[in-house]
Amino acid sequence: MDNTCREIVGPERIVFSFPDAGHGTAAEIVSTIRFEAEAGGTRIVSEVRFVSLEARDKAAEMGFASPVAQSLERLEALLAAR
Repeated sequence: MDNTCREIVGPERIVFSFPDAGHGTAAEIVSTIRFEAEAGGTRIVSEVRFVSLEARDKAAEMGFASPVAQSLERLEALLAAR
């Protein structure tokens, strides 16, 4: 996957994009991960923007949520190791 980091604003957010390769378009999917202080820890809010509702629904059918969850698990492990 050819991800592009668009913005890092520590400790607030990370924004990256990647091609919407599975839907026959040249559009990009843009993902924003926000880190919000919360009592006892940090809340992670993930927002993913697709070119259309159809593209979003197709990604959901193809199991898009699984790689997102795996990425967040890797981030959690990385932060726990610090």
